[in-house]
Amino acid sequence: MAVMRFSRGRCRASGVAVGLTAVLVAGVAGCSAPSIGSQADALRLAAPVNSIDPVPDTAPVPDTAPVPDISPVPDISPVPDISPVPDTAPVAVTSAVVEVESVANPGSWDPSSVIYEGSPARLSIVVDSPEARDVDVTVKLPGSDSIVGTNAVSVPPGASTVTVPLSADLHAWLPGAGDQRPATASHVDLTVTEADAAVGVQEHTSEVPVTIAPRPVVFLHGMWGTARWWDPYTQPGGFLSSAHPQWKGFAVDTMNTGSPWAPLAAVNTVKENADLAWAFIQSRMRDLNAHEVDVVAHSLGGVIARRMLHDPLYGTKAQNAIRTVVTLGTPNGGSPCSDALIVPGNRELTIPAMNAFNEQNPGYPGVRSVALYSGHWSTTCFAVGAGDSMVPVWSALAQPVDVSQRLTPGVDHDKMTGDSRVFNDYVKPALTDPSQ
Repeated sequence: MAVMRFSRGRCRASGVAVGLTAVLVAGVAGCSAPSIGSQADALRLAAPVNSIDPVPDTAPVPDTAPVPDISPVPDISPVPDISPVPDTAPVAVTSAVVEVESVANPGSWDPSSVIYEGSPARLSIVVDSPEARDVDVTVKLPGSDSIVGTNAVSVPPGASTVTVPLSADLHAWLPGAGDQRPATASHVDLTVTEADAAVGVQEHTSEVPVTIAPRPVVFLHGMWGTARWWDPYTQPGGFLSSAHPQWKGFAVDTMNTGSPWAPLAAVNTVKENADLAWAFIQSRMRDLNAHEVDVVAHSLGGVIARRMLHDPLYGTKAQNAIRTVVTLGTPNGGSPCSDALIVPGNRELTIPAMNAFNEQNPGYPGVRSVALYSGHWSTTCFAVGAGDSMVPVWSALAQPVDVSQRLTPGVDHDKMTGDSRVFNDYVKPALTDPSQ
């Protein structure tokens, strides 16, 4: 250790290093401390240097044992198919509409709010099902158990259309012979029934708007007549609409059977008038989309109707389109009045002319025929025998018909088209009796 020597109030170290002890002693003895820099140097020089032991060699890490082979994971059996959970939502009927086969385009169907008697009709509904289901569709007339349409089908998931053919026996009149009260229901009742294990038995009911209307009536006037003769039947508030609000009538206005104001003027032949009458009927059927009509004919009009049914070109179509022909005072065997005074209008109504006509056009084929006649006169144009003043009874019955009735009390020939008794007691029952 270096020795401190004191000289002139200062301390001086001898030797090469000043130890920490000397510094402390010096401070105690009142010596001036060396400068910070010289102290640090002294401490650095005086501190013994410790030798650092060498880091021992680390033992080598032993080799890790190899990872043993892992057995492969066995194949997992496939998950069995799980049956889908059935959807318990019921089917829904999203739309229902009545359709009638088109007269103009057979095979196509047109939506309609009216079904005329005798027209092919069906109910078209859209069923929305959550899954495949079996459904039964039933259509009934309101207020009754009368089923007018049914269909049992399987519907796929989603929306699908189901059609139900409706009965051809839909009537605009309440049942019962001689009743003739209108059936004025404005809808049919629709029931869709599904029987499914998930939902049980479910019924969906609704009302589908539709009206059943009577067959339209086409009127044929006679010699020297016009369509206006039938105004009592066809006008608003007339015989037809008063009997049933949906009953429509149309008088043929295209025939030319002469005029009393020009008795010698040229007229159409029976065949020509039959062609015009058939064209008129077809037009009205297309306009209304009605597949059948009834015909009421007065006098010569009944002969024209017969010719129409026998026509070689369209006779079969006419028979299919016309359900009933009602004749009023038709001279099926000719008229003595025509024999007495021949004019263009009655030339084909003489007894010889009608005999020839009957050979070629016998009866009223393919339709229901009703002959109404009157016999309150004892002579017809000076010919002895009961008649209506123009047509004798024997002539009205000269051709076979399904029904023949005598008008009582008697009605004159030219009054038959406007007499309410003729309509109420004879014409209306002949056209409206559902049993016929």
